Amino acid sequence: MASLRYPLTRRLPEPNPSGLFFAVTVVYVLVLALAAASGSGLLKALAHGTAVAGFALLAVHWLFLPRTAGAPPGVVPALGLYYAGLGAALIVGLQAHDLVDLLKLVLAPAFVVFGADFERQRPRWQMDERQRPRWQMDEHQRPRWLSDELPVRLGFAALVLLPLGAWAAQLAAGHTALGGGREVGLFANRNNAALYAVTLIALHAVLSGRPLQRVAVYLLVGAAFGTLGVLLAVLLALVLAVGRPRTLVALLAALALFALVAWLLPEVGVFARLGPLRDSLRLLADGRVDLATVSYADLVRQLRSTDLSFLFRLKHWLELITLYAQGSPYEWLFGFGIGASVRLSEIHLVPHNDYLRLLFECGALTLLGFVALLGVLLWHVGRRWEGVPLAVVAIYFASENLVNNYLAMSVFWFSAGALAARSRSTTHAPR
Repeated sequence: MASLRYPLTRRLPEPNPSGLFFAVTVVYVLVLALAAASGSGLLKALAHGTAVAGFALLAVHWLFLPRTAGAPPGVVPALGLYYAGLGAALIVGLQAHDLVDLLKLVLAPAFVVFGADFERQRPRWQMDERQRPRWQMDEHQRPRWLSDELPVRLGFAALVLLPLGAWAAQLAAGHTALGGGREVGLFANRNNAALYAVTLIALHAVLSGRPLQRVAVYLLVGAAFGTLGVLLAVLLALVLAVGRPRTLVALLAALALFALVAWLLPEVGVFARLGPLRDSLRLLADGRVDLATVSYADLVRQLRSTDLSFLFRLKHWLELITLYAQGSPYEWLFGFGIGASVRLSEIHLVPHNDYLRLLFECGALTLLGFVALLGVLLWHVGRRWEGVPLAVVAIYFASENLVNNYLAMSVFWFSAGALAARSRSTTHAPR
């Protein structure tokens, strides 16, 4: 089974099962794009079936891989803690479960193990017949990366263009609006579209062996969807993951340009979000609002804007934290049930903070496993460019609802597992 060659990887000089994940993802995105562009409920159901079938295919292939050293140290215990907490939450809060979100929370993190073990089937420093290290071989003698194959390059282009095409079809049909609409291609909103763009950067590093090392491209992705959350996450991730002097100088120059454009074009794109944010901070600093008691209608009147993105989050978080504190010890440990943040909150929305959501709905045990898994993966990848998109997502979890976006989360967890395994195996090898 390990020697099986897939259509996308049959010309590679060594097996690379990551090609199977890539092929499954391209097919899934294609069906999602057709469903989003047509508005067909049947195609949407087919997309859900494609996701489950793709996971099953990857799981079966993983079971038949030659056993290697396993996932990087710490990954399996953290993942086990996460699943233990999720299983306990399922038992304790059975009556409150959203089964679709439960399925996503169960399946998506497993891609960490697939990514790590698939990466281990692609030995980085393989010897040739004369036992020369790869870094001493001529270029034509070195095994090729997946992205060196034309079908893979075309497939990656499809992962970028299909969501854009679906968005164009939605705009043409009047189902959404440029800038003000909620739907963005395959995604419910701009925040999730931005998440997908960031995870594609991580996947490209897995396929090509070359991480993106362009500050300008990261900033463009962060600003392109008009959401401050992902832009701030990108800035912070660049500082934390690769905060070298040259990178910091580039960031300062970009921030100066950002400030200039915001001054000249204050109502365009992401810059339009700065005014309400500034006014919200003033309201809080002046003590003119009590988030525990103020209504959303009062916030609209005081801000003179319907953009409550910042204050909505603070008020919603405060409410859920208060409800959590009033719960029983069982609810502290195992949560109120998946979907409970919508069912029990005043505004009936998810909290736009996945850490808080997991704590409230699944309990402290699940949250601890989730945070431990992220921490272990980021620690293995280290302070390098490969870690930037992973750090962006880890930071962005704190201000958005992302964990139930199965497409982006499967790409994220798979890429994180592969990059963590690769970084660990090449720490002392020449690059």
